[in-house]
Amino acid sequence: MTDPLLLVGCGAVTSVGLTAAQTCAAIRCALAGFEESDFFFEGVDGDPIVAARVPSPRSPQDEHPLNRVAKLAAHAIRECIQEGKPTPGRTALLIGWREPWREHPEWDGKEDELLRRIERRLDFRFHPSSRVIPSGRASVFQALVEARDLLKSGNVNCCLVGGADSFLNEEDLTRLEGSFRLKSPDIPQGLIPGEGAAFLAVASGGTSLKTRRMSIRGIGLSKEDAAHTVMSAGHPTGRALISALHAALSDAQLPESIVSWRLSDLNGEFYGAIDSLLALSRVYRTRRDRLEICHPADCVGEIGAAAGALLIIVAATAMEKGYAPGLVAMCEGSSDSGMRAACLVADPAALKR
Repeated sequence: MTDPLLLVGCGAVTSVGLTAAQTCAAIRCALAGFEESDFFFEGVDGDPIVAARVPSPRSPQDEHPLNRVAKLAAHAIRECIQEGKPTPGRTALLIGWREPWREHPEWDGKEDELLRRIERRLDFRFHPSSRVIPSGRASVFQALVEARDLLKSGNVNCCLVGGADSFLNEEDLTRLEGSFRLKSPDIPQGLIPGEGAAFLAVASGGTSLKTRRMSIRGIGLSKEDAAHTVMSAGHPTGRALISALHAALSDAQLPESIVSWRLSDLNGEFYGAIDSLLALSRVYRTRRDRLEICHPADCVGEIGAAAGALLIIVAATAMEKGYAPGLVAMCEGSSDSGMRAACLVADPAALKR
């Protein structure tokens, strides 16, 4: 079994909370941060688009999309640093980022600039291995694999892993509306665009940093056939998500029967719901009275690359505070272009029984 990743700290900023604790409390209470935005549907009626905007003061500089995402990321990362107190220069920053198909004139080719802007806002020096991972909602899981390798190499003693994203811009909203993916009176099975950031501070065993109770166990990645993604005209198969779930269980060397609840980045779209349902029926074979699922997008909207880290934060917080359905959670992520990923979040005490 690969060594678990120990949670050192976490941070989040969403439409329902400016900290991880606030966000988790709002999700527990099923509070939704949706309201009419300044963007409008095209057409005769031109109704306002319902969105999930982070309720923070906005300056003229924030209207620049790259500045907006850098500000959200820095806010969540600062919370991580304050809790975990990692060492400058020995901490790598791995940021989940939008997928390349989401072209934007202010974002394209500016991944290094994003890192520099975050570093300037925080006044914190990151290790040179820091980088941006442009894989959408599943990018955080990919970043966890890279973090595990970096920590094993000994080049860093802590990794800040997470994502920041915003769909509240003309380019993304026009694309989503054109492909009939935005929720509206005419499209009930659509997504609500949002923005946010979520980050985890992780370390390996033997760290001198103070760690939280929960840890990240097995991690699994897989790639769906391009002909069967939400970007294509194909139908969902669940095959890649099934592979990712099996890979996570195999990596942790644990049976599926130990999973007591699930967290998913489902955002209200029909494609993702069917893909998840197919995987559910083929992976979880042990008889259970029920296998509860949590999908935070019900409260925070579609937050893209930030979704994966938020799932882990919600799982760890719920189990630490005692209101989770169980002490072993499976987190599932799916990117639009086909990346499928999963990881186990568990209380080490539960695995020794």
